[in-house]
Amino acid sequence: MVSTLSVGSIVLTQGFEQPELIYPAGIADFAAGGGALALFPNPAADQFALLYSFAQPGDITVTMYNSLGKKISKDYFDKYIGGDQVLHLSGSDLAPGIYLIKTQFSTPAGDQYVETKKMEIIK
Repeated sequence: MVSTLSVGSIVLTQGFEQPELIYPAGIADFAAGGGALALFPNPAADQFALLYSFAQPGDITVTMYNSLGKKISKDYFDKYIGGDQVLHLSGSDLAPGIYLIKTQFSTPAGDQYVETKKMEIIK
């Protein structure tokens, strides 16, 4: 038996089947938009960083969810101009476990790219 929980475009499962994340129509992954996204170190004890880079300017939003799909952080918004950018995040107030970091990027032309990465917090 596989249990599934979905919140927005995030799909969580518990069991042996692990389906790919399904994005709404018009949403593509970062690589399709000429972008790159990395989360490190992973696993982390307290501090970790999100590195992102895109081929064009736009708006970026980063949100953190717990393993049940509950939003546990305020959204981080930024105007992306260019080059490699690093967002430093803290997991010091989080319990050990798996968290999801959802990153959304929108271009001035209206293109949207979404990627969700899994982050493990250890103590």
